[in-house]
Amino acid sequence: MTLEPLIRRAGLASLVAAVLIIISQFVGLIAYTTDLSMSELVKTAPAMLYNILKLAGFVMLLLGLVGLYARQSAAGGILGSIGFLVAFSGTALVTGDWWFEAFVVPWLADVAPRALEVPPSGTLIAGGMTGFALFALGWVLFGIASFRARVFPRWASIVLIIGGLLGYQAGFPPFLIVLALGVGWMGYWLQKHGEVKESVETIEMLLEIER
Repeated sequence: MTLEPLIRRAGLASLVAAVLIIISQFVGLIAYTTDLSMSELVKTAPAMLYNILKLAGFVMLLLGLVGLYARQSAAGGILGSIGFLVAFSGTALVTGDWWFEAFVVPWLADVAPRALEVPPSGTLIAGGMTGFALFALGWVLFGIASFRARVFPRWASIVLIIGGLLGYQAGFPPFLIVLALGVGWMGYWLQKHGEVKESVETIEMLLEIER
């Protein structure tokens, strides 16, 4: 079984992630242009659509990230591996946050609306800060590794680095747009120039060693 089709599909996953995330950011700008209280806002159609689009985009982003890393794993070196692991961990944590906002927060608005009006503190804010910090750091490192590996277009890597720096504010639209543009650019390149022979051979060699 070859891994080449999986890596090629990761390009499509990255493109879909970029589109969903960019749309979510514009929907979010509309959703949060209101004087409603937080407990009322989270139950509006734009806010719910915003959170669902973010969640769907980040699920695709996780899938795309695996393929982007696989394409440059040989050239990315240790920094590429570290960047991938940190970016994947941070993205997974933030994806969990988006799931919470999409499904739990509207429920809280009905049963405990005051909980949404109280500023976060304690473990909640610590967990949130950790997730967003890992998310931002991971994508910056992954972008730097991509820039050094010279597999993807270097300008795409630069956009990804900038997007990673802005990623700490990912909870507020439109700060995810730049990251989405970088990921989408890499995904498009992977679809157009998906010569993945070297990456596939490297991964399959590692799988053989584990066996």
